[in-house]
Amino acid sequence: TIKSIPKQRRTAMLYVHYCITCDKIHILNGHKKICPACGKKLHELKLTFLQYSTLDDTDRQKLLTRIHDRLSGGADTPQVR
Repeated sequence: TIKSIPKQRRTAMLYVHYCITCDKIHILNGHKKICPACGKKLHELKLTFLQYSTLDDTDRQKLLTRIHDRLSGGADTPQVR
């Protein structure tokens, strides 16, 4: 169980979130609902931290555009949880 692991060795799970107000992707530990920057609603993405971390800058910008379009009423993007 998690309690049997010393606190120093426990790691937090990182999740990819998007804030439409800030138009920013946030990497946060846990399933957060509120944006740490503006206090508005966050959307958790089905994209893993590992998948996001391996994207280059161009692909990250394309992802950001697709997410913004989807949440703003546009079409095709990665799924939001």
